[in-house]
Amino acid sequence: MRYRSLLIGEFPFSIYTLMATALLLAIFSLGFSAGVELASGTLLTLCMSTIALYAGVKCGGLLIAQVSVFSAIFWRAVFPPLIGYLRWNDSSQYRTIRSADIYLGPEGELMWGIEAGIQYGVLAGVFLGSAAYGIGALYRHLRRDDPSTYPGII
Repeated sequence: MRYRSLLIGEFPFSIYTLMATALLLAIFSLGFSAGVELASGTLLTLCMSTIALYAGVKCGGLLIAQVSVFSAIFWRAVFPPLIGYLRWNDSSQYRTIRSADIYLGPEGELMWGIEAGIQYGVLAGVFLGSAAYGIGALYRHLRRDDPSTYPGII
């Protein structure tokens, strides 16, 4: 039971974490579709890292924290080229930031985004999501003596 709580989280807080992740993805997706870039996904990554920190503080689950960070990186790599592909637009708005600055066209950039989004998303989810969750869990552990905080499992 202890490992399940660590990985999946406690009931209301794991749901809150998933709902916050879905809400932020929807807000950023609608904003980007309307032409508001919102720092091109960097702000989304910061917000998802904060959600992973919240998951650590409130026993939201390590895997859920990692999925939150993964979804931000995957969104950043896939969503802008997807909009460009659907519009078949060669404007520079939909292009993602990448190390090799070559033009692939909307379909090529979407395929590259899916591949890179999965690779970098897994790495960021494991490292950044785990680090944020660990910092939150450490904070929860240090605040154990305060009866107003949720004691958690760690």
